[in-house]
Amino acid sequence: MIETFNKLKLCIAKTLIDLGISRNIEYRFSEHKFCALENLENILKPVKLAVEVLCRQDAILIIAEATLKFMIKKLEDNHSALASELVLSLRQRILQRRTNLTALLIYLQNPCSYHASCDDEIFHFLEKNLLRKEIKNFVIRMQFSVSNSYDNNDVEEVVQAVQVTNNNEEVLLSDLTLQQEL
Repeated sequence: MIETFNKLKLCIAKTLIDLGISRNIEYRFSEHKFCALENLENILKPVKLAVEVLCRQDAILIIAEATLKFMIKKLEDNHSALASELVLSLRQRILQRRTNLTALLIYLQNPCSYHASCDDEIFHFLEKNLLRKEIKNFVIRMQFSVSNSYDNNDVEEVVQAVQVTNNNEEVLLSDLTLQQEL
């Protein structure tokens, strides 16, 4: 609606003059008010786009992560007080809701392009050893929920299998050179 109003602002101003209403202070639009509306439109455009992407039926956690990064970057590029306040609120809320499973999913999607260093405190990536611990905990938790309905003896087997896998990974990592590890 703001976008439509901004497109029609000249027509609206001329209509107010034609009707003789522009002299009334209640209906007068100054250039400052038009600039505020344009700024509001520029702030809300990336938010609108992000909401549309996040509400799509095929949206997954990786798409949500990229969308939120994009939206925050665009809002930071706006350099207005309202945009800064919105970014601060979004960062705070995302930080409350984001878990390590997001980084784990990104790692599982493409382990070769995963980088453990990120300057952003919200969209940080875990180090690979912490990721392995998350995978281990996740597998145990999933196996426990499945075995709870069948047999509890399987949980011990899964824990032993994960421990053997971790020991094998440690041996393989020690055989690699620094360049290969990187």
